[in-house]
Amino acid sequence: MGSIRKDEKDGRLVKNFCLFLLMLGALALPWACSDNSNPSTPGGPSLGGGATATPTFPIVSTPGTATATPTSAVPAPSYLSEWAAAAAPNGFYLDSTNNQLYVAEADSLHAGVQVYDTTNLAGAITFQSNLVLLTVGGASTTVVLNHPLGLAWVPFNPYSSYFVILDGTSSGGASIYSGTSPMLADVNTGTNYGNGAPPFKNPTGFTTNGYYFYIADTGNGYVYEIDPSCGPNPCPVHPWNGYSPNNFLKPSHLACSPIGTNDNIWVADTGYNPSLISCFKSSGVTWVTQFATIPNCVVNGMAVTVDSGGNDVVYVSDSANQLVEEYDHNGNLLRSWGNPHGPHQFNPFKPSAIAIDTNNGHILVGDQNNRTVEVFGP
Repeated sequence: MGSIRKDEKDGRLVKNFCLFLLMLGALALPWACSDNSNPSTPGGPSLGGGATATPTFPIVSTPGTATATPTSAVPAPSYLSEWAAAAAPNGFYLDSTNNQLYVAEADSLHAGVQVYDTTNLAGAITFQSNLVLLTVGGASTTVVLNHPLGLAWVPFNPYSSYFVILDGTSSGGASIYSGTSPMLADVNTGTNYGNGAPPFKNPTGFTTNGYYFYIADTGNGYVYEIDPSCGPNPCPVHPWNGYSPNNFLKPSHLACSPIGTNDNIWVADTGYNPSLISCFKSSGVTWVTQFATIPNCVVNGMAVTVDSGGNDVVYVSDSANQLVEEYDHNGNLLRSWGNPHGPHQFNPFKPSAIAIDTNNGHILVGDQNNRTVEVFGP
């Protein structure tokens, strides 16, 4: 056999190297083309393995578990006052136009709605009731609230403005009462809310973007967008179960960007340890970001405002660490503070619902353990 010339040998080496690159590209192509940009659709994969799971962040995700030490030198707000409630606060609706705070509250002693004048630091109660007057088809009946979880005013629905109350039932379901005035309802959605959707299972979170309202169906692992104008047979507009690989386990609390700002929906999931917070746009169709809270955090309430740059700022009630925490939109902890120095300062602090009162420069925080609304400075 004749000897191989040097130029032929070099040519074979180049050819073999090119074949190697082609094989490597073929192996990498399926991974490179996998889609991690969109949230999973209902019925998609979910994370199993017990009551809690550790967040596994996709490549495009923002930070992992936040440090317990604030990253920015933002001073904690000062304690200003404490308002007594009839029961443990579960949800807030802040009516900024009329300077009123609606509180959905319930515990083993009482259930109902109280309304406070937010301009009065003494905590003047202007209204309270545990009854809803339900009128359907011309017939009226009085409904006693069982366990109010949240409430909201939906002002920009195409058909009408609606005041909505989410009331938990003793069986772990929920009823939705909506009408054109507080405590006056012409719709009672009931535990089964139509369109083939399953019954609620221990729902907790409740919020609105001004057009629709959103419910965190904790036991079923979904967030539902619902149109309040649909009548007795309601319209779940869009359900979703999170973003893969961190699908919802126990979505528990919700908050929307202030109306007219960023149109974001923030979801806290207590099925992860620490709680995982995810952000979505366009009713859950587009995933934006997600971050884990500080170690051992269990989110028990949430609110969103915007900073001077127009970015969302997320406030979290952390019942496990007995803290209120403030995060920027990337998940960086800006500040945190704990037990207020009020009449119950030596009792355990269990923060729950939060409202940001920009009119009066206050941060309002429910305390379920002491049945109070705590008022902090800016």
